[in-house]
Amino acid sequence: MKYINSKNVTLCFLVFFMLSACTMNVIPLKSSSQISQTWSSGKVVKNIRRFFWSDSLVVTTFDKKKIVIACDSLWGIKYKDGTVYRNYNDQYYLLRQNSIPVIYSQTHSGHNSSHTSYYFSKDLDSDIYSMKIKNFKKYFQGDECFLNKIKKDLKWYQNYSAFDKKNKTFYIVKFYKECHP
Repeated sequence: MKYINSKNVTLCFLVFFMLSACTMNVIPLKSSSQISQTWSSGKVVKNIRRFFWSDSLVVTTFDKKKIVIACDSLWGIKYKDGTVYRNYNDQYYLLRQNSIPVIYSQTHSGHNSSHTSYYFSKDLDSDIYSMKIKNFKKYFQGDECFLNKIKKDLKWYQNYSAFDKKNKTFYIVKFYKECHP
């Protein structure tokens, strides 16, 4: 007779409850204007899953209605805690700061390491670009004040995703607001 390892059983239950909690705490967003949607007014989803044979999602609500949504028609998802992910080119980006420019991130995990990449867009419905000076120059072409602030005020040891803890904003956003009060 084999004995069941209690650590494995506990781990299985923990994973099950984490996944089930995650699937019951989201609202699908069809447009960026729905970000401010309150939790009670939204359609709370029991389950979201992707069709393997087509480019669409099956959304099951708590009243057992099934809705099929084309993946490209879904702007993003909002969790109960207010966390928003934007769907762009079949990838999901965590909305870090809703401002001009809009700041996003993606965290990639490997076997022994993980790293976070940062991105920006001009507004919530614009294309998303990686935070590189060439992209800022291209996207904010003609905005000399903003581009000069990036060159002069960003320290040599900071990258473009540096965060100002005192003001609770990204430096890039702070520079833009200083140029466009």
